[in-house]
Amino acid sequence: MSDLYIECRTGVTANLMLASLASLMDRPEDIADMMLQAKVPFTDISVERTESNGISGIRISIATPKEGHSHSSLVGIRNTIDSLSVSDRVKDDAKGVFDILAKAEAEVHGVNATNIHFHEVGSPANVAAVIGVCMMIEKLSPETITASPVCTGFGHVRCAHGLLPIPAPATAALLKGIPVYAGETEGEFCTPTGAALLKFFVKEFRQMPIMTEESLKGLKDFDPKEAYPYREGMKVLTKGQRGPEMGKVSNLITDMQLGNATSDELARAVRHSMVLIDAEKHKLDYVRSFEENGIKELKDKYQTGGASTLISRSKSPVFVNQRALGYK
Repeated sequence: MSDLYIECRTGVTANLMLASLASLMDRPEDIADMMLQAKVPFTDISVERTESNGISGIRISIATPKEGHSHSSLVGIRNTIDSLSVSDRVKDDAKGVFDILAKAEAEVHGVNATNIHFHEVGSPANVAAVIGVCMMIEKLSPETITASPVCTGFGHVRCAHGLLPIPAPATAALLKGIPVYAGETEGEFCTPTGAALLKFFVKEFRQMPIMTEESLKGLKDFDPKEAYPYREGMKVLTKGQRGPEMGKVSNLITDMQLGNATSDELARAVRHSMVLIDAEKHKLDYVRSFEENGIKELKDKYQTGGASTLISRSKSPVFVNQRALGYK
């Protein structure tokens, strides 16, 4: 695999990312055997094919011993990871993800990261899911990993610390510097472990790349700064508007992929997304881009709702349903 793209229009969690990555294998159920051979502790992993709203996908369930609320220390989790029968790369990646989580929790609680004790994010199921994602990243070995702006959801979530706003404080800390938007559905769609995985693995957040030569023709030599430069009296995109606008066009591009849009139509949407990415920084005329690329017409034609996560391989997109959001 050369390129891995993670579409986060319905958020991201460690468990759902694991299911998405496993679906790229010829036999997704093999992930259970891989984790068993790696000696991931305290887990019983099952993989099943499921369908929601006409879209097929993979659901991974990670069962752990029933027990009362417990804390997991960073040191304990790192020791667990070091005991696994996996490569040094997987161990370093998994520890790196939890180091990022600990740093975010430390920032929120005002303590040293080494003194952090995890609650929900340190459960055996979440530790197993993070390890599984790291194993899949190694197996797929993408040259680049990119992702879309992240839908966080909104409202409140109840956890060990009580009732917290969405995104939860640790999640918000992890998402600093990452383009995000609330979306239109109440609930927690991006969890701390999901945010930490993005923070660790993703090097660039952008709109979905076009994956065929024909589609790329509409983007050849396109420079947003030359095509839509600042003009006197135009409406300037603000920092607060950037995330929501990027979220809208991200959703549109995904719906267009699902609706078998033409290469020319996809190129128009991607051109507009490229303008939005730099619109705030370079004061680009995003309103004229919206009009000239016919974004309203594309929305009217392809925006029919639905939710999916898309993990793309060059010329081979795979759609994975992300309706079940009960995992951290």
